[in-house]
Amino acid sequence: MKPEKAFSNKISNQLQNLDWDNDVVTIIENVINHGSFEDYKLLLQIYPVETLKKAILQIKTFDRKTRNFLSIVLNIPINEIYDAGFVKRVDFYTNTEYIEILDNEKYYGRS
Repeated sequence: MKPEKAFSNKISNQLQNLDWDNDVVTIIENVINHGSFEDYKLLLQIYPVETLKKAILQIKTFDRKTRNFLSIVLNIPINEIYDAGFVKRVDFYTNTEYIEILDNEKYYGRS
């Protein structure tokens, strides 16, 4: 079920060798984590909402902002989406992304 429209260049290279029917979770994970909002809207046109929801519940790499966004947009209870314990941030002076780890106690079993 390859899309008629193309994803942005940033995400297209990551998806070019994937099977659109068998690699659904990988495709959804890459588009949500690395694509633009336009890529996300295209994803909604390609896959049914139920397919997206099932895939999202299997993915363990969403930062907290993405997790909250998906919970609201797809009406999934937030506690059902895995919390990877980090937030992606952008340094506006250098325009570079970095990751801030949150709740370090969680990673050392002290939660």
